[in-house]
Amino acid sequence: MKHRIDNIRRICPHPLLPVYLTGSQDGSVHIWEWGHPQTVAEPRAAGTFAKVTRVRFSQHGNKFGVADGDGNLSLFNVGLTSSNYRPFYTFQCHSKVTSDFVFLGSCSLIATTGHSSENRNVALWDTLLPHKKSLVTGIFMHIFFKNYQVVYWR
Repeated sequence: MKHRIDNIRRICPHPLLPVYLTGSQDGSVHIWEWGHPQTVAEPRAAGTFAKVTRVRFSQHGNKFGVADGDGNLSLFNVGLTSSNYRPFYTFQCHSKVTSDFVFLGSCSLIATTGHSSENRNVALWDTLLPHKKSLVTGIFMHIFFKNYQVVYWR
């Protein structure tokens, strides 16, 4: 089944369920079911947020995250029966843009890459800690993108 979806920047399949996430240029995020033309849910509406730079499910599929061009990272619980999605964790990880992130271990630790005025290009966050203490460590690294792969050196 083919259907046209305009302005999609990122896509990520669920590790267990037949659904996938899309993140758009207009900042919207949609959850789709494979083989169906309509969305299952719209966690982020169009025009409210900056462009999506990365969407990703956790390895167990119980959470997903959305990084955007303003440096924000929003984490959501997966509930396909819910029509009202609100992030349980939102934080500005980088002052300019959050380029990528990955869930680590039990999904409470998150590593992010992006551009910050504080020269913190790679950061490790603990979402179980209060916001002011959630930054575990920030590392300055020279990062550049080559064929959509992150290449870095210390």
